[in-house]
Amino acid sequence: MLLVEIKNIINEVINNNPVLCKLNVEQIRKLSYTLHGSYYDIDDQIKNFFNKKISKSLCLNNKTIGGCILEYGDMYDNIYDIQDPKYNNFYYNINLKVKKEELNKYKDKTGIFVGFIGIEPEYRNKGYSKLLYNYINSLGNYTWGVCEKKELDFHFHNNRIIICEYEDKEHNGISYITATKI
Repeated sequence: MLLVEIKNIINEVINNNPVLCKLNVEQIRKLSYTLHGSYYDIDDQIKNFFNKKISKSLCLNNKTIGGCILEYGDMYDNIYDIQDPKYNNFYYNINLKVKKEELNKYKDKTGIFVGFIGIEPEYRNKGYSKLLYNYINSLGNYTWGVCEKKELDFHFHNNRIIICEYEDKEHNGISYITATKI
């Protein structure tokens, strides 16, 4: 492992290319605040959906410029969990947006829940995010996440479809579960 890290550092310095490195939680918190104006969502993601082994920072010249908070997670089970009557006081107006046959394609597949992904604004549109996306896609059969309406455009730019929409007490509005197609 040390040899791979040394190779990444050499590649970064010589070619001025970003590399994936160990997640720098504090830098990702700051990035989330820059992008969203709040630590609320990122702290929730770190607390509940943070897998240290697969979550990464994106580094360039020894500086964290982006990253992702990831967890192995089954979207299929999650959709059925939110429909459980014990959550009636939290989730409501649940509306499946795909046919059950389409949803069944995700059953027993390895899903990667993307709790957060982001790159500092000054490093965008340079192709650096491709390294993050390629890495995330290599971990499972599909990626999925939860977003609010204002984030849907971003999700669609990443070849995702709406699987389910619902309302919850936390966001006081409609939330969406989106996933890459299988």
